Amino acid sequence: MNELKAYKNKIYKAELVRENIKALSNSSKNVRKDAAKDLGELGGKNAIESLLKLLADSEADVRQSAREALKKLKLTRMKLKENN
Repeated sequence: MNELKAYKNKIYKAELVRENIKALSNSSKNVRKDAAKDLGELGGKNAIESLLKLLADSEADVRQSAREALKKLKLTRMKLKENN
């Protein structure tokens, strides 16, 4: 049963990442900022690639959110490496 739950969580997380990546191209800067923050929590290779592209956004607030998300993901990866 735990394997099924883990599988469902993985699918759910992947869907959240996809939806947040789509939101990065929304016309609302607030939506883009929120999506960047969410991707900083969710992580994933596609999230990183999308956040890197967002560093060129026309809005400074959005670029800042992307930088913060990327920093968070970097710190998370560093902690994972330390624990292995």
